Amino acid sequence: GGVYSVYAVADRVFGMAAKIANGDPEKLETMRAAVEKGFQEAGIEFNTSTGASGLPDICSNTHDEIMKRFDDLKSQLTGGTKAETGTASC
Repeated sequence: GGVYSVYAVADRVFGMAAKIANGDPEKLETMRAAVEKGFQEAGIEFNTSTGASGLPDICSNTHDEIMKRFDDLKSQLTGGTKAETGTASC
């Protein structure tokens, strides 16, 4: 739990992206791409500095949660089925 939990970080990252997109599906896709790029670059930096071959599980889980939220909001904005987004902390 806490401020670095999957859901707390996803809340902050996705909250900022959704606010910037302001209900525009095209801007939402631009923000999704920016978040994806950020995770890719973080992975490269992490792997280079640690010799690892991927991000820690908590990072992968956070990525998955953020992408789920992008999918849910996109569905809402384009008239698809509304899906629930989790906000509980771990």
